[in-house]
Amino acid sequence: MRSPFRSKRPVLVLGLAALALGALAIPVAAAPPRGSDRNPFNILYNALMDSVFGLSSIKEDTAAIRDAIGDPNNGLAEIKREVRIIEGEVTDPGHGLAEIKNEVQTIETDVGGIKTDVGVIKTQVTHAGHGLAEIKREVQIIESEVTDPRHGLLEIKQEIQAIEATVQDIDMTVESIEATVQDIDAKVSVPSTFKLSSGPFQLPSTGSALDWSVINNGSTSETFTMKTFEYLIGPTRTQIDNVTVTLGPGRATHNANSIGAGRLYQTGAIYEAVLQASSPNVMPMVVVWQNTNPTNAAIPGTLIPAGSWVRVP
Repeated sequence: MRSPFRSKRPVLVLGLAALALGALAIPVAAAPPRGSDRNPFNILYNALMDSVFGLSSIKEDTAAIRDAIGDPNNGLAEIKREVRIIEGEVTDPGHGLAEIKNEVQTIETDVGGIKTDVGVIKTQVTHAGHGLAEIKREVQIIESEVTDPRHGLLEIKQEIQAIEATVQDIDMTVESIEATVQDIDAKVSVPSTFKLSSGPFQLPSTGSALDWSVINNGSTSETFTMKTFEYLIGPTRTQIDNVTVTLGPGRATHNANSIGAGRLYQTGAIYEAVLQASSPNVMPMVVVWQNTNPTNAAIPGTLIPAGSWVRVP
Protein backbone atom coordinates (compact mmCIF):
# COMPACT_ATOMS: atom_id res chain seq x y z
CA MET A 1 0.00 0.00 0.00
CA ARG A 2 1.29 3.51 -0.92
CA SER A 3 1.89 5.96 1.85
CA PRO A 4 -0.85 8.58 2.29
CA PHE A 5 1.86 11.23 2.54
CA ARG A 6 2.68 10.74 -1.16
CA SER A 7 -0.24 13.05 -2.07
CA LYS A 8 1.78 16.01 -0.79
CA ARG A 9 4.53 15.59 -3.43
CA PRO A 10 2.73 17.62 -6.20
CA VAL A 11 2.67 20.66 -3.95
CA LEU A 12 6.40 20.42 -3.44
CA VAL A 13 6.98 19.88 -7.16
CA LEU A 14 4.79 22.84 -8.07
CA GLY A 15 6.76 25.02 -5.72
CA LEU A 16 10.01 23.98 -7.29
CA ALA A 17 8.55 24.52 -10.80
CA ALA A 18 7.50 28.03 -9.97
CA LEU A 19 11.00 28.82 -8.87
CA ALA A 20 12.34 27.35 -12.11
CA LEU A 21 9.90 29.37 -14.24
CA GLY A 22 10.80 32.55 -12.47
CA ALA A 23 14.43 31.93 -13.11
CA LEU A 24 13.95 31.20 -16.82
CA ALA A 25 11.50 34.07 -17.31
CA ILE A 26 9.15 31.79 -19.22
CA PRO A 27 5.65 33.21 -19.21
CA VAL A 28 2.96 30.76 -18.28
CA ALA A 29 -0.21 32.01 -19.96
CA ALA A 30 -1.85 28.77 -20.80
CA ALA A 31 -1.13 25.15 -20.78
CA PRO A 32 1.22 24.32 -23.65
CA PRO A 33 0.46 21.53 -25.92
CA ARG A 34 1.85 18.13 -24.97
CA GLY A 35 3.62 17.86 -28.29
CA SER A 36 6.37 20.39 -27.58
CA ASP A 37 8.47 18.02 -25.56
CA ARG A 38 11.73 19.92 -26.02
CA ASN A 39 10.45 23.18 -24.66
CA PRO A 40 11.42 23.57 -20.96
CA PHE A 41 7.94 24.60 -20.04
CA ASN A 42 6.52 21.63 -21.82
CA ILE A 43 8.97 19.38 -20.03
CA LEU A 44 7.95 20.85 -16.69
CA TYR A 45 4.24 20.60 -17.50
CA ASN A 46 4.58 17.05 -18.68
CA ALA A 47 6.44 16.31 -15.49
CA LEU A 48 3.57 17.71 -13.49
CA MET A 49 1.20 15.47 -15.40
CA ASP A 50 3.47 12.43 -15.05
CA SER A 51 2.14 9.43 -13.18
CA VAL A 52 4.79 9.87 -10.53
CA PHE A 53 3.96 13.46 -9.53
CA GLY A 54 0.58 14.29 -11.10
CA LEU A 55 -3.10 13.47 -10.99
CA SER A 56 -2.56 9.82 -11.70
CA SER A 57 -0.47 9.60 -8.55
CA ILE A 58 -3.26 11.29 -6.59
CA LYS A 59 -5.71 8.77 -8.01
CA GLU A 60 -3.44 5.95 -7.04
CA ASP A 61 -3.11 7.36 -3.54
CA THR A 62 -6.88 7.73 -3.32
CA ALA A 63 -7.30 4.13 -4.39
CA ALA A 64 -4.74 3.09 -1.80
CA ILE A 65 -6.66 5.00 0.87
CA ARG A 66 -9.86 3.24 -0.17
CA ASP A 67 -8.08 -0.08 -0.01
CA ALA A 68 -6.78 0.77 3.46
CA ILE A 69 -10.28 1.70 4.55
CA GLY A 70 -11.59 -1.60 3.29
CA ASP A 71 -8.71 -3.59 4.71
CA PRO A 72 -10.13 -5.70 7.64
CA ASN A 73 -6.84 -5.28 9.55
CA ASN A 74 -6.79 -1.49 9.80
CA GLY A 75 -9.74 -0.10 7.90
CA LEU A 76 -13.22 1.12 8.63
CA ALA A 77 -14.50 -2.45 8.70
CA GLU A 78 -12.11 -3.21 11.53
CA ILE A 79 -13.07 0.05 13.23
CA LYS A 80 -16.74 -0.84 12.84
CA ARG A 81 -16.09 -4.31 14.18
CA GLU A 82 -14.24 -2.82 17.17
CA VAL A 83 -17.12 -0.41 17.69
CA ARG A 84 -19.55 -3.32 17.65
CA ILE A 85 -17.37 -5.21 20.13
CA ILE A 86 -17.26 -2.13 22.35
CA GLU A 87 -21.00 -1.75 22.09
CA GLY A 88 -21.37 -5.43 22.96
CA GLU A 89 -19.10 -5.02 25.94
CA VAL A 90 -21.04 -1.97 27.04
CA THR A 91 -24.38 -3.75 26.81
CA ASP A 92 -23.04 -7.07 28.13
CA PRO A 93 -24.63 -7.61 31.62
CA GLY A 94 -21.44 -9.32 32.74
CA HIS A 95 -19.07 -6.36 32.44
CA GLY A 96 -20.82 -3.62 30.57
CA LEU A 97 -22.80 -0.54 31.45
CA ALA A 98 -25.68 -2.67 32.67
CA GLU A 99 -23.38 -4.41 35.14
CA ILE A 100 -21.88 -1.06 36.12
CA LYS A 101 -25.38 0.29 36.64
CA ASN A 102 -26.25 -2.76 38.74
CA GLU A 103 -23.08 -2.32 40.76
CA VAL A 104 -23.86 1.35 41.23
CA GLN A 105 -27.37 0.46 42.35
CA THR A 106 -25.97 -2.12 44.76
CA ILE A 107 -23.51 0.44 46.13
CA GLU A 108 -26.30 2.95 46.49
CA THR A 109 -28.35 0.34 48.36
CA ASP A 110 -25.40 -0.43 50.63
CA VAL A 111 -24.84 3.27 51.22
CA GLY A 112 -28.51 3.60 52.10
CA GLY A 113 -28.17 0.71 54.58
CA ILE A 114 -25.09 2.28 56.09
CA LYS A 115 -26.96 5.56 56.45
CA THR A 116 -29.78 3.67 58.16
CA ASP A 117 -27.32 1.94 60.52
CA VAL A 118 -25.70 5.28 61.29
CA GLY A 119 -29.11 6.65 62.10
CA VAL A 120 -29.81 3.70 64.39
CA ILE A 121 -26.44 4.14 66.08
CA LYS A 122 -27.14 7.83 66.58
CA THR A 123 -30.48 6.90 68.11
CA GLN A 124 -28.84 4.31 70.32
CA VAL A 125 -26.17 6.76 71.42
CA THR A 126 -28.67 9.42 72.34
CA HIS A 127 -31.22 6.98 73.76
CA ALA A 128 -31.58 7.39 77.53
CA GLY A 129 -31.92 3.67 78.05
CA HIS A 130 -28.69 2.39 76.49
CA GLY A 131 -26.89 5.29 74.89
CA LEU A 132 -23.90 7.33 75.88
CA ALA A 133 -26.06 9.30 78.28
CA GLU A 134 -26.92 6.08 80.13
CA ILE A 135 -23.29 4.96 80.06
CA LYS A 136 -22.18 8.27 81.48
CA ARG A 137 -24.85 8.01 84.15
CA GLU A 138 -23.71 4.48 85.03
CA VAL A 139 -20.10 5.66 85.21
CA GLN A 140 -21.15 8.45 87.53
CA ILE A 141 -23.05 5.98 89.71
CA ILE A 142 -20.02 3.68 89.83
CA GLU A 143 -17.73 6.58 90.73
CA SER A 144 -20.18 7.58 93.43
CA GLU A 145 -20.30 4.00 94.72
CA VAL A 146 -16.52 3.80 94.75
CA THR A 147 -16.07 7.02 96.66
CA ASP A 148 -19.06 6.48 98.96
CA PRO A 149 -17.65 5.79 102.44
CA ARG A 150 -20.58 3.48 103.19
CA HIS A 151 -19.85 0.94 100.50
CA GLY A 152 -17.03 2.28 98.37
CA LEU A 153 -13.35 1.41 98.17
CA LEU A 154 -12.60 3.20 101.42
CA GLU A 155 -15.12 1.05 103.25
CA ILE A 156 -13.82 -2.07 101.51
CA LYS A 157 -10.28 -1.22 102.54
CA GLN A 158 -11.42 -0.64 106.10
CA GLU A 159 -13.28 -3.94 106.10
CA ILE A 160 -10.22 -5.72 104.74
CA GLN A 161 -8.04 -4.15 107.40
CA ALA A 162 -10.54 -5.19 110.07
CA ILE A 163 -10.62 -8.73 108.67
CA GLU A 164 -6.82 -8.87 108.61
CA ALA A 165 -6.69 -7.65 112.20
CA THR A 166 -9.28 -10.27 113.18
CA VAL A 167 -7.29 -12.97 111.42
CA GLN A 168 -4.19 -11.89 113.28
CA ASP A 169 -6.15 -11.98 116.51
CA ILE A 170 -7.45 -15.44 115.57
CA ASP A 171 -3.91 -16.59 114.85
CA MET A 172 -2.81 -15.26 118.21
CA THR A 173 -5.84 -16.89 119.84
CA VAL A 174 -5.09 -20.19 118.13
CA GLU A 175 -1.49 -20.01 119.28
CA SER A 176 -2.68 -19.18 122.78
CA ILE A 177 -5.14 -22.08 122.72
CA GLU A 178 -2.45 -24.44 121.47
CA ALA A 179 -0.14 -23.30 124.22
CA THR A 180 -2.92 -23.73 126.79
CA VAL A 181 -3.73 -27.19 125.48
CA GLN A 182 -0.09 -28.18 125.66
CA ASP A 183 0.05 -26.87 129.20
CA ILE A 184 -3.08 -28.78 130.12
CA ASP A 185 -1.73 -31.90 128.47
CA ALA A 186 1.44 -31.52 130.47
CA LYS A 187 -0.58 -31.18 133.66
CA VAL A 188 -3.19 -33.88 133.11
CA SER A 189 -1.26 -36.36 131.02
CA VAL A 190 -0.98 -39.74 132.60
CA PRO A 191 2.63 -40.54 133.45
CA SER A 192 4.20 -43.82 132.50
CA THR A 193 3.35 -45.02 136.01
CA PHE A 194 1.03 -43.64 138.63
CA LYS A 195 0.01 -44.56 142.17
CA LEU A 196 -3.39 -44.90 143.83
CA SER A 197 -3.75 -45.10 147.61
CA SER A 198 -6.65 -46.62 149.48
CA GLY A 199 -5.95 -44.26 152.35
CA PRO A 200 -5.48 -45.49 155.93
CA PHE A 201 -7.95 -48.01 157.33
CA GLN A 202 -8.22 -50.32 160.37
CA LEU A 203 -9.38 -53.90 160.64
CA PRO A 204 -12.49 -54.76 162.65
CA SER A 205 -12.18 -57.28 165.46
CA THR A 206 -14.55 -59.60 163.66
CA GLY A 207 -12.49 -59.64 160.50
CA SER A 208 -11.01 -62.92 159.30
CA ALA A 209 -9.06 -61.74 156.22
CA LEU A 210 -8.13 -58.64 154.25
CA ASP A 211 -8.81 -58.97 150.52
CA TRP A 212 -7.84 -56.60 147.72
CA SER A 213 -9.08 -57.04 144.13
CA VAL A 214 -8.05 -55.47 140.81
CA ILE A 215 -9.75 -55.43 137.37
CA ASN A 216 -8.27 -54.52 134.00
CA ASN A 217 -10.95 -52.51 132.22
CA GLY A 218 -8.67 -51.86 129.20
CA SER A 219 -8.16 -53.58 125.85
CA THR A 220 -4.56 -54.62 126.44
CA SER A 221 -2.76 -56.51 129.14
CA GLU A 222 -1.58 -54.40 132.05
CA THR A 223 1.05 -55.06 134.71
CA PHE A 224 0.53 -53.61 138.19
CA THR A 225 2.02 -53.85 141.66
CA MET A 226 0.03 -53.82 144.90
CA LYS A 227 1.92 -52.88 148.04
CA THR A 228 0.54 -53.05 151.60
CA PHE A 229 1.89 -50.85 154.39
CA GLU A 230 1.41 -51.17 158.18
CA TYR A 231 1.36 -48.10 160.44
CA LEU A 232 1.98 -48.17 164.20
CA ILE A 233 1.80 -45.17 166.44
CA GLY A 234 5.30 -43.66 166.57
CA PRO A 235 7.42 -45.75 164.13
CA THR A 236 7.69 -45.16 160.37
CA ARG A 237 5.31 -47.22 158.24
CA THR A 238 6.42 -50.72 157.21
CA GLN A 239 5.79 -52.43 153.84
CA ILE A 240 4.42 -55.83 154.66
CA ASP A 241 3.32 -57.10 151.21
CA ASN A 242 4.35 -56.55 147.56
CA VAL A 243 2.58 -58.37 144.73
CA THR A 244 3.12 -57.81 140.95
CA VAL A 245 0.61 -59.20 138.47
CA THR A 246 0.16 -59.00 134.68
CA LEU A 247 -3.56 -58.90 134.03
CA GLY A 248 -5.18 -59.56 130.68
CA PRO A 249 -7.85 -57.26 129.24
CA GLY A 250 -11.26 -57.65 130.85
CA ARG A 251 -9.90 -59.82 133.62
CA ALA A 252 -9.80 -59.59 137.45
CA THR A 253 -7.62 -60.90 140.26
CA HIS A 254 -7.53 -60.74 144.07
CA ASN A 255 -5.29 -61.50 147.02
CA ALA A 256 -6.55 -62.36 150.53
CA ASN A 257 -4.50 -62.72 153.73
CA SER A 258 -5.67 -63.79 157.20
CA ILE A 259 -6.08 -61.50 160.17
CA GLY A 260 -4.92 -62.55 163.64
CA ALA A 261 -1.99 -63.36 165.91
CA GLY A 262 0.96 -64.56 163.90
CA ARG A 263 -0.83 -63.60 160.66
CA LEU A 264 0.07 -60.93 158.07
CA TYR A 265 -2.55 -58.51 159.40
CA GLN A 266 -3.17 -57.69 163.06
CA THR A 267 -6.28 -56.27 164.68
CA GLY A 268 -5.69 -52.78 166.01
CA ALA A 269 -3.02 -51.71 163.47
CA ILE A 270 -3.46 -49.14 160.67
CA TYR A 271 -3.00 -50.29 157.04
CA GLU A 272 -2.73 -48.74 153.56
CA ALA A 273 -2.89 -50.42 150.15
CA VAL A 274 -1.01 -48.66 147.28
CA LEU A 275 -1.52 -49.59 143.63
CA GLN A 276 1.21 -48.77 141.08
CA ALA A 277 0.15 -49.16 137.43
CA SER A 278 0.73 -47.68 133.96
CA SER A 279 -2.95 -47.26 132.95
CA PRO A 280 -6.03 -45.86 134.67
CA ASN A 281 -7.92 -48.87 133.30
CA VAL A 282 -6.46 -50.85 136.22
CA MET A 283 -8.94 -50.26 139.07
CA PRO A 284 -8.55 -51.58 142.66
CA MET A 285 -10.77 -52.23 145.69
CA VAL A 286 -10.20 -53.53 149.23
CA VAL A 287 -12.56 -55.17 151.72
CA VAL A 288 -12.46 -57.14 155.02
CA TRP A 289 -14.02 -60.61 155.16
CA GLN A 290 -15.64 -62.33 158.05
CA ASN A 291 -15.18 -66.08 158.33
CA THR A 292 -18.68 -67.55 158.42
CA ASN A 293 -19.04 -71.19 157.58
CA PRO A 294 -19.43 -72.48 155.05
CA THR A 295 -18.42 -69.24 153.14
CA ASN A 296 -16.71 -65.92 153.83
CA ALA A 297 -18.72 -62.69 153.57
CA ALA A 298 -17.66 -59.05 153.31
CA ILE A 299 -18.19 -57.05 156.44
CA PRO A 300 -20.46 -54.10 155.66
CA GLY A 301 -18.73 -50.75 155.85
CA THR A 302 -15.25 -52.11 155.17
CA LEU A 303 -15.32 -51.78 151.36
CA ILE A 304 -13.05 -49.14 149.80
CA PRO A 305 -14.16 -49.03 146.12
CA ALA A 306 -12.01 -47.83 143.18
CA GLY A 307 -13.62 -44.40 143.14
CA SER A 308 -12.41 -43.76 146.68
CA TRP A 309 -8.74 -44.41 146.01
CA VAL A 310 -6.54 -41.31 145.92
CA ARG A 311 -3.76 -40.57 143.48
CA VAL A 312 -0.46 -40.01 145.21
CA PRO A 313 3.00 -39.04 143.95
